[in-house]
Amino acid sequence: RRRRRFAPLLAAAAVLVLVAGGVIIGTNEDTEDDPIAAVVQADDAVSHSVSGEIGDLEFWYSPEEEAVVLVGDSLEPAPADATYQVWLVNDGGFTSLGTFEPEPDGSMEMRGDGIDPTGSTIGITVEPVGGSDHPTSPPVAESIV
Repeated sequence: RRRRRFAPLLAAAAVLVLVAGGVIIGTNEDTEDDPIAAVVQADDAVSHSVSGEIGDLEFWYSPEEEAVVLVGDSLEPAPADATYQVWLVNDGGFTSLGTFEPEPDGSMEMRGDGIDPTGSTIGITVEPVGGSDHPTSPPVAESIV
């Protein structure tokens, strides 16, 4: 009789273990398949707000991933014949992290690998299509890391 009483409890516990295991496995798969999520969800990830006239963005850095991520939504489109360019600025000068154009819905995301932004200022400028070797305009958004 005791076995019959505990059978449903044991079955429920087994289902719970399988579901919990599936969630953990699913989370790992999500970050492996999504390089942006891998940085944002890293245990050591640190974020900074980047804001300005183009809108608000979030900058993430993970030393473990050795990567940075910039994400935004509801951003203003770049002017015609121009693009946004992301810079790290420190005593060593300017380092370009690349260019971006917001999607039609105003969203954007980008990842840069092998970058340590510690002690830098993040700046976003408007540059000619294709980008520039150094900033040619004042920042339209910025933050200190």
